[in-house]
Amino acid sequence: MSYQCVDTYQEIFVSSIEEIYDIIQKYKAFHNLPRKVADGEPLLDVFYRGQSDCEWGITPSLLRWNVNEAEHIQTYAPKEPLSLFETVADIQHYHQKTRFIDFTMNPNVAIYFACSEHQDKDGAFYIYSYAPHKPEWHTTVILTELVRIQNEDEMSVEEFSQEILKHHPELSVQFSSEKELHGTIMSFLDHGFMVLPDSENYGNNLRLQRQAGCFFVCGVVFPQLKISEKSLQRKIKRRIGRSVERNIEGLLVFKSREKSI
Repeated sequence: MSYQCVDTYQEIFVSSIEEIYDIIQKYKAFHNLPRKVADGEPLLDVFYRGQSDCEWGITPSLLRWNVNEAEHIQTYAPKEPLSLFETVADIQHYHQKTRFIDFTMNPNVAIYFACSEHQDKDGAFYIYSYAPHKPEWHTTVILTELVRIQNEDEMSVEEFSQEILKHHPELSVQFSSEKELHGTIMSFLDHGFMVLPDSENYGNNLRLQRQAGCFFVCGVVFPQLKISEKSLQRKIKRRIGRSVERNIEGLLVFKSREKSI
């Protein structure tokens, strides 16, 4: 199946990196991306993700690894002061799995990860369009607070609101009542959203910066995102991987802060 310019989920097998680039251009042209959706709001834009096994689906890695993120947040001690969002981003890239799902604005980075491992499996390259939230928005602050909740805890929206205001009393001035805060939380608590880091976030996380990274921040329900998927057949993964490596020369893709270019 070849790419069709229609607004629906598609799964496509590709056999060359040129096909991927061609699909990206057609996708962006059809959806008129990037484009403004409202004054003062981030642009509706394209985001990419690569996975070396197309059977995985898109879910937070903490589900696959049975990670207690609240416990890890409590014990993590960054070397410099970080916001909770920056802390989780730092943990995600250097230490442990979280509810954040890595995406990138650079298609070559996503292609690299789709081809870099599991040479006996078909890889997957995903394209997703979204108008991202900003790290400092109250929506991001609120949703990121979910990482403090222990896995076994059951908490009402009202109780969660109280926890949020305890950690972020400045948010009380943005809502006329607790009921308004409850309604705001309910509007996005399940599905989550994309968050695009700013220059300060990138400055505090070199790996995030070099990979042009961003995150889908999951809510209490971990979604299977329905986005356009291009499957990279295992027989051509090495060839595409070698090709894309030339396009990301100098990219930092490392696990430890101590490593450099």
